Amino acid sequence: MRTNRIYGLCALQLIGLGVQVINRMAGNFIVFICSAGIILYAVKLDIEQRKFKICPKCKMKIPKKTRICPECGYQYGPSVEKRN
Repeated sequence: MRTNRIYGLCALQLIGLGVQVINRMAGNFIVFICSAGIILYAVKLDIEQRKFKICPKCKMKIPKKTRICPECGYQYGPSVEKRN
């Protein structure tokens, strides 16, 4: 589902390239806005991923501040928190 947004923005970029034939300035604007959208979406996904860690025992995605995995009960030691 996440890639659908990027595909949509890429399709709009292609439309912008077609618009450049008719109006160069408008086409460039569309391509620029879509490129900025792709970059901002990738940054947003990266920020979201940094809020979580993967449990080494059950491979569940849990918030970084969690010390005990709610799924399997794995306890994180203080040394693991320092590395992350």
